[in-house]
Amino acid sequence: MSEKRQSTMSPTMPSKLTLGFLHHYGLGDNLMLLKSLYLAKRAYNCRLIIFGNALFKQILNFVDFLDSTDLVVDISHLCEESLPIVAYHKCDYFILTNPKAHYIRLLSKLDTPIITPLKFPSLFCAKAKCPPLAFFLLYRKLRADNALCALVRIVDKKAFDSFVANSIDRAQNLADLASNDLADNNFANSDLASASWQMFNLAHPNPCALAGGGQHYKQKSRCIIDFERKMEQLDTIIKDEIKLKAPNPKIAQSFLRERVENYIKDLQNKTLQINTPTNPTCTKLPHITHNLPHPFIICINPFSNAATHTLPLEAFLELISKVLALPNVCVLLITFPSVHNEFMSQVQSHRELQAQKSKLFIYQNDNTLSNLIALLGFQSLLISPSTGTIHLASNLGIKTIGLYSRKDTTRWATQDKLYTIIPKEKSLLTQKHCAKIIDKTLSQIQSLIDSNALKPF
Repeated sequence: MSEKRQSTMSPTMPSKLTLGFLHHYGLGDNLMLLKSLYLAKRAYNCRLIIFGNALFKQILNFVDFLDSTDLVVDISHLCEESLPIVAYHKCDYFILTNPKAHYIRLLSKLDTPIITPLKFPSLFCAKAKCPPLAFFLLYRKLRADNALCALVRIVDKKAFDSFVANSIDRAQNLADLASNDLADNNFANSDLASASWQMFNLAHPNPCALAGGGQHYKQKSRCIIDFERKMEQLDTIIKDEIKLKAPNPKIAQSFLRERVENYIKDLQNKTLQINTPTNPTCTKLPHITHNLPHPFIICINPFSNAATHTLPLEAFLELISKVLALPNVCVLLITFPSVHNEFMSQVQSHRELQAQKSKLFIYQNDNTLSNLIALLGFQSLLISPSTGTIHLASNLGIKTIGLYSRKDTTRWATQDKLYTIIPKEKSLLTQKHCAKIIDKTLSQIQSLIDSNALKPF
């Protein structure tokens, strides 16, 4: 262990801590854990055992911050049958990201302390260490990935704080990333036991004892805001460290390049037809440039199993046709087996889409995550409801417009924080609602293009 790394360790912490993360969910939820895994690895120089599912195992194949000491164990989900596997790895702490009563009961059979969010099942569990009861509502307002980071911090507050402070300090010195706000806070030189962190120092096996009164609520609220701001500053610093590395991007690039070339040829042919002289005796044709501007490729994802606030398919098709009508814009749609045939039937019967089919690229994925990563990596923009695809695009540094409920803009915020708010659940949306959502989204796209915020293919 390097001297530099040792300096971030608490003197009471074992030289090689083993942390067990229990997290086995969908694409978006799994991506939310990457930041806290990275911080645990770097702040504590620990060994990570990630008890996840097959999807999470795929995701972690594309990150670089894990090393040969770390393990990713596919337990599918925590149950009686998988508990012996969890026990076998002898973790020093379990970080249980979902405090379901069943999971708490199972892990309580082992001797390992459990760090988990505060809910009724964990409140009265003697082995559970949680954020204190007084901060229950404030904690729920944290962005999902930052709430998980708050759990990681409970393991060793001094080591965590030191690593965060040093990371921000190095970023200030090396890249001049400090804004006036960051410089004024002077976080890196502050006392690590300051009010900015006192809120999280209260983690305790018995949160009821720390519930306290409401006299310091405003200060505690400021602490939460301050914590999230520090975590968002880290987003800029560590984004490349937790970014998924696209495997074999040449296949995706070849797929897109072929279709872009066909689009440009079609555009040239249309230009040629428009400019061809009507006088049959005139043989001189105007010069048609082969250096047409590269188009923007906008990926639109109409598919979501979990999002309650999203557009109906008919409205998505209308949105796609209007995006295709924008100059120098192509649209990519990525389907998967369970939706492909029905969706293609809708596309083929849509007159406006068929009229613009040279600009419409449809990739039939086979549920392979590597293809999705590679394709998204070449996009100018992704438009999607609150689902795993938009969090994957955020991880890859792709611009996004989220079709979100107002509530989801807090818990499931994207890096860009650019949204079209969907005011009601899909089944309650009227044609007027859908028209406003489409117009707002088109306005945001045009604004991004006009401000040179999008990269062409």
